[in-house]
Amino acid sequence: MLDDNTIEIWEIDINNQNLEKAKERINNLSKLEREKLKGFKFKKDYQVYLITHVAMRDLISRYTGIKANKIEYWYEEKGKPKIKEDICFNLSHTHNKGIIGFYKKDIGVDIEYKKEIEDYDGVGELVFTKEEIKYINNNDYNRKERFYEIWTKKEAVIKSTGEGLNEEVKNLSVGTRNNFYCGRYIWQIKKIKIDEPYIAHIAYKNWLSGEVKLYNFSFK
Repeated sequence: MLDDNTIEIWEIDINNQNLEKAKERINNLSKLEREKLKGFKFKKDYQVYLITHVAMRDLISRYTGIKANKIEYWYEEKGKPKIKEDICFNLSHTHNKGIIGFYKKDIGVDIEYKKEIEDYDGVGELVFTKEEIKYINNNDYNRKERFYEIWTKKEAVIKSTGEGLNEEVKNLSVGTRNNFYCGRYIWQIKKIKIDEPYIAHIAYKNWLSGEVKLYNFSFK
């Protein structure tokens, strides 16, 4: 069971071992999820989706006691999956890593592989505020690090609120803050310890009096 004042984050490796285990459990996915698998054009995208979504059902089953193939999602207006049981979760993946966060309140997670970007300014102008762009460009040596710091913070926030990427993202100023008000609630942002060249942040509702625990996922 998940404690009310604890957040648990699971790190998932996208590798051949987990791929074979996920293939064995492919029937745990819903019809909708299996249909989505068929739509991937690239092998890598297929593998990442299969591993992370089978793993998510496996973990939800551990927390709730519901069999993985019996878990039923319902989706918010922006597409964020939920279950009727008293637990919230969120998934993010990039390159060869995935993370899934679990909390009793709303939570958003984002992980990114820190690849070089040819046009930091061009991308930044689409999603960052002027203050955030200034912070990113204020240190050439750490430009890439600052870019992904703000990117993962902002992604985690919009995923925690269930808003998703839209034209209003640029107006959401996260910057270097670790907490802020959104509606009637305080949202916290926390960096997750993860190996280079990855970076990850989580965002969650209200103050956390407990701790954030990080685990490495493996199929049982």
